Amino acid sequence: MVKVDKIKLTLPDGTVKDYKKGIIGLEITKEISQKLLKEALAIKVNDKLQDLPDAINEDASVKILKFADAEGRLAYWHSTSHILADAVKRLWPDTKLGIGPAIEEGFYYDFDKREPFTENDLKKLEELMKKIIKEDSKYEHVFLSRKEAEKLLAKEPYKLDILKNDVKEDKISFHKHGSFYDLCNNPVVQSTGQIGVVKLLSIAGAYWRGDSTKPQLQRIYGISFPSQKELDGFLKIQVELERRDHRKIGKQLKLFHFAEEVGPGLPLWMPNGEAVRQVLLKYMYDLEVQHGYKYVSTPVITKSALYYASGHLPYYKDDMYPPMKIDNEEYYLRPMNCPHHHMIYKQIVTSYRDLPLRLAEAGNIYRKEASGAAYGLMRVRGMTQNDSHNYCTKSQVKDEIIKVIDLFREVYGVMGVKDFWFRLSLPDFKQKEKFSGELKEWDWAAEQIRKAAKDAHVELREVVGEAAFYGPKIDVQIKNVLGREESIATVQVDVMVAKRMNLNFVNEKNEVEHPVIIHRAILGSYERFMAFLIENYAGAFPLWLAPVQVKILSFTDRNQKYAEQIEKELFDAGIRIETDYSNSTVEYKVRAAEMEKVPYVLVVGDKEEKNNTVAVRKRGTAKVQFGITLQNFIEQLMREIEKKS
Repeated sequence: MVKVDKIKLTLPDGTVKDYKKGIIGLEITKEISQKLLKEALAIKVNDKLQDLPDAINEDASVKILKFADAEGRLAYWHSTSHILADAVKRLWPDTKLGIGPAIEEGFYYDFDKREPFTENDLKKLEELMKKIIKEDSKYEHVFLSRKEAEKLLAKEPYKLDILKNDVKEDKISFHKHGSFYDLCNNPVVQSTGQIGVVKLLSIAGAYWRGDSTKPQLQRIYGISFPSQKELDGFLKIQVELERRDHRKIGKQLKLFHFAEEVGPGLPLWMPNGEAVRQVLLKYMYDLEVQHGYKYVSTPVITKSALYYASGHLPYYKDDMYPPMKIDNEEYYLRPMNCPHHHMIYKQIVTSYRDLPLRLAEAGNIYRKEASGAAYGLMRVRGMTQNDSHNYCTKSQVKDEIIKVIDLFREVYGVMGVKDFWFRLSLPDFKQKEKFSGELKEWDWAAEQIRKAAKDAHVELREVVGEAAFYGPKIDVQIKNVLGREESIATVQVDVMVAKRMNLNFVNEKNEVEHPVIIHRAILGSYERFMAFLIENYAGAFPLWLAPVQVKILSFTDRNQKYAEQIEKELFDAGIRIETDYSNSTVEYKVRAAEMEKVPYVLVVGDKEEKNNTVAVRKRGTAKVQFGITLQNFIEQLMREIEKKS
């Protein structure tokens, strides 16, 4: 009698079933339903994604992935990138293949092609991709020996580079559909026919391996969906995204600029952008001082010894710039403000009576982003952090976290951030090298966060592997105007660094203790938060934040003197103003002010000068209010600014 080895598989609903060892995902899917079989794209076995035809040989939790699942979409888009590569090779056989991963929305593939791709080429490729989809070729997972793989890829230098430097296995994983092979170890769908509709979106340049010393390839971005309706919805969102793109609006409104001579990821704030930034800086300064924060200022470079003591060089070095030699000592540009604040703590705190101590700074920091990763104000190399470090006793930690949560609520309410939530980021101690300290200390800190969240009546969504190296953290998550999730700010409970840096205080029992440090940035970086605000308001800032709050337009040259009197009174009242006394028509001047998204436009003509009034046009309306006295207008502005509405 032949013995059949059994394994136990746990389904998403908790059902545990016995299966023969070596069963494949397709058989499990068929057993569940024929409808699911048509929709199934891949399978998750424990934490690993694999193809549906691949065998399962051990007890596991399994989940059949569809397009509705984020991981299912990755398999779907990765499979579509293979179809794109196949189409390119059919049209231009001499083209060399780079990489073709799925990304957050869609996919891309890098190609080394002698002639540049054109928009017309994208149309040809889309048509050929439709044909390949109709062929409904099965995807096969093929394993070759290293020698066989090298022979197959003999004319593909970039794939050979990956094979040589990145693939350690003896059996090399490929995926095949029809006669097309691709070096690949990520799951793909069952067949090309499972892909519905495809749209190629754009062409860009990309250095091989992101290294500017290596060849520049052509990158084609694309997207695919099961239905035309889903594709149409995506394209509609893309139009709105382009309309709200902070990079485009930043240029249009002259808010910031990136100069090639300065370098990628290093923004230059122009007068309009700096005006908004200064409003935010002042708002946070005034608010934090009201809440018991003490502002400090610290240098942007520091001796390496400080960063070894804080743990940044052991744990964060990859994100720091190389050292500078000064007087035979190494100095680093700071990636964070905390070590400097710890030095100030040592000069202030001796007793528990000095705690909590909240040190705040709008501190400039520098982090090493790859040139290709820099993205407008969202991903920069130099930024100003809305930073603070709150030093407290263990008994004060929970209440201090609650105060921070309340401050988030207050600030985000004023800023118009409505859809935000808190995520508890915990360590993955399987990657012990990324974290310091003992598990029990991490557990204690995480529990303080949970208790504070409960008392503050906020829900925490817990994730593993996202913690800082010195303690668990709360990540503040938002949905941007298009419904996409982003991290905007953090609160980190640090139970490690005070020991490392010998930060002490004397407690009630006259014993020496280490404080707990709460690292907190309400706005995160001013750069990233500005990007969010620009996109949230599509550049039409509320009055209190607008770089130019009022624009004064003269009707004719003879009205300029009266307009200048109005200009002075508004300036004296603290209103940010611009003027247009040019010879252009009033209609042209008004249109220009609308393009600049100025909240209020004042038109000054003979009638206004005679009656000592102004004509007021509010942004977003065609209606003009005549006969408004300047004093009433100023009072109206002040009320609106004070409300921050």
